[in-house]
Amino acid sequence: MGKHNPMMRLLPLVLLAGCAHAPAELEMAKRNVDAKITYKNEVNRYKPNLLLKGEKAQGDCWLYAYNYYMASVGYASKNMVEAKVIGCYTPAGEYHTYTRVGEWVLDNRYKWVVHINEQECK
Repeated sequence: MGKHNPMMRLLPLVLLAGCAHAPAELEMAKRNVDAKITYKNEVNRYKPNLLLKGEKAQGDCWLYAYNYYMASVGYASKNMVEAKVIGCYTPAGEYHTYTRVGEWVLDNRYKWVVHINEQECK
C-alpha cells in the first residue's frame, strides 16, 4: 500500500465550498431590479414604489429591497420559502435593508445573490 496524502481528505470539502449557486430565477430578479434603479442615498425612504416594466428610478436600499421582494415572491411561493425585507446594521454601523428569500439574500451592495452566510449585515 502506498502512502496516503492527508490533504486528499480535504479535497471534497474544497470542491463543495464553491457549489452553492443561487437559483437562476432569483439571479434574474436581482438583475432586473438592478437595471431599473440607480443608487442615491436617502431617496424614497419609507415611500417605496413598485417599478413597472420599462420604468427607471433613483433610490436607496429600501427601494431596492422592496422591488427585490416583489420580484421574488413568485419564486418564494413556488418553493415554499419565506420572502421578507429585513432591516439591519452594516459593519460600519449604518442602517440598511435587504431582501431575504429562504436562504438567499438580494442586496444592492452585492453584484449577485448571495447565501445568507455571506451577508455581513446584522
